[in-house]
Amino acid sequence: MGFFCETSSKFLSLIVAATLINVISAAVPADLYRNVNQTVGLNSTIGNDTSSREARRSVVSGGLFSIVSFDNVACNGTSGEVGTCYSQAECNTLGGTTNGRCAGNYGVCCTIKYTCGATVTANNSYLVNPGYPATVSGPLTCSYTVVQIKGATSFYLEFIKFDIRGPSGPCTNDTFTVTQSGVTTAFPTLCGDNDGQMEYIQWATKSSLFKRSIKGGSLGGITLPSLIQSKATLTFTLAAGSDARSWQIRVVQFKSTDACNAPAGCTQYYNDPSNMGTVQSYNYNGGQGEFIASNSCSQRCFRLPTGYCSMTLTEDTFMLPGTAPNTCTTDYLLINGQRYCGDTLGTNGAVTVTQVTGMNYLTITECSGPSNADMDLGYSLRYMLQPCT
Repeated sequence: MGFFCETSSKFLSLIVAATLINVISAAVPADLYRNVNQTVGLNSTIGNDTSSREARRSVVSGGLFSIVSFDNVACNGTSGEVGTCYSQAECNTLGGTTNGRCAGNYGVCCTIKYTCGATVTANNSYLVNPGYPATVSGPLTCSYTVVQIKGATSFYLEFIKFDIRGPSGPCTNDTFTVTQSGVTTAFPTLCGDNDGQMEYIQWATKSSLFKRSIKGGSLGGITLPSLIQSKATLTFTLAAGSDARSWQIRVVQFKSTDACNAPAGCTQYYNDPSNMGTVQSYNYNGGQGEFIASNSCSQRCFRLPTGYCSMTLTEDTFMLPGTAPNTCTTDYLLINGQRYCGDTLGTNGAVTVTQVTGMNYLTITECSGPSNADMDLGYSLRYMLQPCT
């Protein structure tokens, strides 16, 4: 999956550096911040970055020292992982690992990893199983608490590695769940192999958290909704067994003005600058998996850039329980108000998704029932945005 992002939030690192000459400012080449992997970034343009990123120096004490400030932007670590550009001291305080240099060598590309029981407070960080990249076996319950950062309206999970036991219809052995304070909507329970997949979760609004706190009597007289932070609990539950399981999940939080912030209600958001790509059901696993019977519905959303009004979906694989069009009752894709199930998408393996007036993105809705008796594979669809005519 490819993404093109420009986030609005800015955070700075300040360090004092010795210098022998009076230098007012020094530009750092923009390609120091280029993310060649085209994954979702933090406070930076991702993909072919043509923006200027600079380390700014202001002369103090007659030019003997400079105060250097630079944006805490995404950076490529020497290990291939995406980190955040911090000062060395900040990276140490956050418990991160130095993974290369950034900001003209004034900063370090800092990767921050959390394991079971951790409270996740740093943006653009990783959740890993104990001992990662080594695998783990069950039984094991591993939870993380993600804390909403100031101004964030959603958080994004990039499943770089996600390999646990698969479903038997529903996920009854190993499971991955997300629960959030102030939210009653159930997020789909996941399992199996989901490398390369993603999930967006909207943070609960301040008002819903405020009402929940008042009802529970936990505010102690404090009645300011602005003081309330939402939290989400992410939990892996592994059944007993020696099967090798592992995961590495990147967590990025977005503000409402960030280009990669998904519209409300979208579980996935496709934002590739090429205007084409592939969308797959969870646990598709290259056609070797099984459609998860999660007994829920979720939306896949696709950004519509200016000048584009529709999208074609073409099947590589399409196998959902039921037979179209009459028995698509619990398992189906909902496209333009029509349900699709069975072993063919439409009449010839392709459909067109049209724009809803006033919306700058397209949607398809996936629904699954409580069982998958035939162990259908799910779907892998190629999408291509089409210009307005």
